[in-house]
Amino acid sequence: MKFFAKLAILGVLLTTLAGCWGEKVEVPPASVGLVLGKNGYQGDLVPPSRFRLTPCIFNCDKLVVIEAGDIGMVETMNVLMPRDNLDLGVDVRFTLALSQDRDEILSVFDRVVPTRLSGDGIFGGGNFGTNLVMIYDTYGKAVVRNVVRSKLSEYTIDEIANNQGRVSEELRQAVASALEKTPLEVKQFGLASISYPATITEARESAARREIDIQRADADAQVKIREAQARLEVTRAEREADILAAQTIAEQNLILANGVTPEVLRYMELEVMKEMARNKNTIFFPLDMMGSEALDYRVLNTPTQ
Repeated sequence: MKFFAKLAILGVLLTTLAGCWGEKVEVPPASVGLVLGKNGYQGDLVPPSRFRLTPCIFNCDKLVVIEAGDIGMVETMNVLMPRDNLDLGVDVRFTLALSQDRDEILSVFDRVVPTRLSGDGIFGGGNFGTNLVMIYDTYGKAVVRNVVRSKLSEYTIDEIANNQGRVSEELRQAVASALEKTPLEVKQFGLASISYPATITEARESAARREIDIQRADADAQVKIREAQARLEVTRAEREADILAAQTIAEQNLILANGVTPEVLRYMELEVMKEMARNKNTIFFPLDMMGSEALDYRVLNTPTQ
């Protein structure tokens, strides 16, 4: 019994000594802390640091930490588009951060219930913390979803599809304005993906197929036009060649016709007669066939004796 009594006394002493030293705690990077005492929060916001809480035995102080770093979020929703009378599926992706306004940060400590941080990690055992997901669920989720639905319903589906960048920027401005009076700040915001209704998708696919068919038909028509142009050029070249050949022949005939005069004909007759006169068995009978200007010579070939 005395042994167990000594152990109990030793445990009390160790607990007392630990309490006197104060619990070692830490506010990690990208976070902000506030000390919670028996009478509520006390002191000012604590930046990232390590320190010991006030030594105590009972009703000891606790450190409550809020995550202040940027966090990426995604909201997936279906939006009724009144002007199209169709549902549009959208994913919005955005980055949030804790507001830099001191009063807004203090309001988080007052209104968001922190969760116990387990183990003996960097925060120390028995401390509490709140992350941006919890803050977003409390202050931002409903705001973001309502603003996105309200803003997108102002457009048609085609307007969103053709102006996604502009619509994303307008959404960012609208959400940022709606969150101004909350502990959250919007860093980035935009439409990540759009799921179009089946009727819109089918219509777009049909239009794409028609466009492909039109382009293919235009290409085929261009080929046929080029082939026809080539044939036309060949035909034109052949026709020009035929015309040129005919003109050449006509010019040759004209030259010959203009060059054959009565004198030339008489000369040619004499040359023929001269050639024929070499045959001693040939007798010539001149006949006046063209008046006094021309004679037709009948040739009589006599057999050789």
